[in-house]
Amino acid sequence: MRLARLAAISLTALATGFIAGCANSTASRPASATTSTPAADPVIEPEAFAAALAAADDRRIILDCRKLEDFAPAHIAGSRRVDLADWSKLSRSQGGLDDAAAWSDRIGALGISDSSRVFVLDAGGMTDAARVWFLLQRFGVRDVRVVNGGWKNLQPLLADTALQRGTSSAVVPASFTARVQSSAVGVTSRDDLKSIAAKKSAAVLDVRTIDEYTGKSAKEGERGGHVPTATNLPHRDMLDDSGRLRPTPELREMLGAKNLKTDEEVVVYCQSGGRASLAALAAVRAGYTNVTNYYMSMGEWLGDESCPIQK
Repeated sequence: MRLARLAAISLTALATGFIAGCANSTASRPASATTSTPAADPVIEPEAFAAALAAADDRRIILDCRKLEDFAPAHIAGSRRVDLADWSKLSRSQGGLDDAAAWSDRIGALGISDSSRVFVLDAGGMTDAARVWFLLQRFGVRDVRVVNGGWKNLQPLLADTALQRGTSSAVVPASFTARVQSSAVGVTSRDDLKSIAAKKSAAVLDVRTIDEYTGKSAKEGERGGHVPTATNLPHRDMLDDSGRLRPTPELREMLGAKNLKTDEEVVVYCQSGGRASLAALAAVRAGYTNVTNYYMSMGEWLGDESCPIQK
C-alpha cells in the first residue's frame, strides 16, 4: 500500500519536473534583492520527497537540523547535520546577517555549491528548518526547500534502507561564495521598522502568541506588547494538526484576512527569528512577492527603550 502510494507520487513528481529540476519562479523580489532562481514552492511535501529519494541526484543535498541525540539514532543516508545553535548564534550576532565570509565557510562546509538542490528538515516544529531556509536563501543558495512537517511526518514513509546511523557523514566541502544581495526574502532592521511603524509604509505581522502580542505574558518590570500598526497571526495557526505548513490557498486566505496584500511589502517578526522565518516561508508559499524579515525581532525591540510598543 505504501509502495503503491509512493510510486504514484513519484510519477506525479516526475510529471511536474521535480526530479529533473524545479521550475523557476517569475515572482518579483524585494527591491533590496536581485532576482535568483528559487523553486516555485519553497516547501515540499514529505510524500513527494520520500518518493524522489529513489532517484539518483548528485545535486541533492539534505540538511537535518535536529539535535545530535535525535540525528544519531536514525537519519537519511548521506544527509548532513546543521549545527543549529552555531548558525543561530552567528545570525544573531552583530553584523551576523551581513557576514558573507563567515557564511561562505559554513555553507561551503556542508558541500553546498551554486548548483546544489538543497532540502532542509527539522524534528517537526518547522521553525528550525525555516530559520535555516531563510539563512541559506539570504546568502544566495538559489534552490532550497523545506520538507513539510519535518522528520515527524517523513520518517514513517522511509524504508530502513534509506536510513543510516551515526553522528556524522563524510562531507566534501564545496567552494561557495555567499552573496547577501541575492536573497529572495529581505531583512528589515530595527531602524527600518521604526520608520515603517511611524509612516505606516508597509504591513507588519507579529506571529507570536496572542499573550506575547498583547503583553500579557510579560513578567513584572519587563516591557511587553507589539510594534505599533502590527497585526497578529500566531505561527501555529499556519500549521495543520499534523504540524505541516498549510497549503497555498489556505495560507493566502489566512494572510488576506489580516489585510495583507500579495504585491505589497509585508514585514514579519516574532521573538527571536525562528517563527518569523516560518512566517516568511508561509508568505512566499502563499505567493507574496515582497516579504522582509525583522529577524532580530522583539528580543531586540523590547530591549531598546527608544522603540515604541503598543499593548
